[in-house]
Amino acid sequence: MNILPLIISSLLIMACVSASFFRERQSTIWEERSYLGFMRVERKARAQIASARYKKAPKKKNNPKKPAKNQTHKTSTFVNRRERNELTELSKLNIGPLFLKPSKELYEITARLIKELYKDAPFFKKSTIKRVEYLIVDSMIEHAKNNKKAVDLVEFFPEDTTLHSIFYKMVKGTHGNYPPLGEYLAIDLNTNRKPINFSFASIPLLTVIFGKTATQAVLEKEHKKWEEDHKQHRLSKDDLTSILDTQKNLPFNLYKVQHFFDFSRTPASKKHITAQDPKTQITTTKEL
Repeated sequence: MNILPLIISSLLIMACVSASFFRERQSTIWEERSYLGFMRVERKARAQIASARYKKAPKKKNNPKKPAKNQTHKTSTFVNRRERNELTELSKLNIGPLFLKPSKELYEITARLIKELYKDAPFFKKSTIKRVEYLIVDSMIEHAKNNKKAVDLVEFFPEDTTLHSIFYKMVKGTHGNYPPLGEYLAIDLNTNRKPINFSFASIPLLTVIFGKTATQAVLEKEHKKWEEDHKQHRLSKDDLTSILDTQKNLPFNLYKVQHFFDFSRTPASKKHITAQDPKTQITTTKEL
């Protein structure tokens, strides 16, 4: 009696059963990883929301004075939407396009913004690394080539160990004196979103593009418009052009960088927090 067919059949059955168990186990592992990734990114997003809300929470005043009778209260106060405590997602420089297509101007603006934010920080001033802001941007661009889905600044940690300490302090911020880089930089790979929304761009961002004098003129123009009817007004491209025409030695010519600008004057969208798990690439976005 030839038992070879019986042995082969048995082996085939065992192989099929083993493959079935293997696929089931693999599926379980992926489900477990996905679940853990989701929990990590959920916890990360909640921590970011808690931190952002804590920063914006009003401080308690000791022994607040009671208003006198018949005292006139101001019904409206000018709010500068470009100040740090009023910033939204639209206020940030979106460097996503820089990862999709090289741009000398956007590269330069990004590096100068980093320097503007941290030029007085001890960890930046005392650094012996020349042109450190450019090295960090170079490192981020290189990292984006290898991880095209990365949107969290923490994922762009430089491979160059000499940049580790500086980049870490930039991303984390330093005790309120110097802001986390994520408050001024966004990584949005949506090709419909331009790098700069003029109506909400932060003061440091405007400063590196147009200089301090022109930026101050923009702020004064917005304040003056508010004084007319106590309503928030967003300057148009013509308003900006008229201001810049009176300025000299601008860091960037508007005509060379205007394609980076969104001049629409739509209301600011609600601020959102985006978090991503680097292990599974699971991303979540929550409204702040």
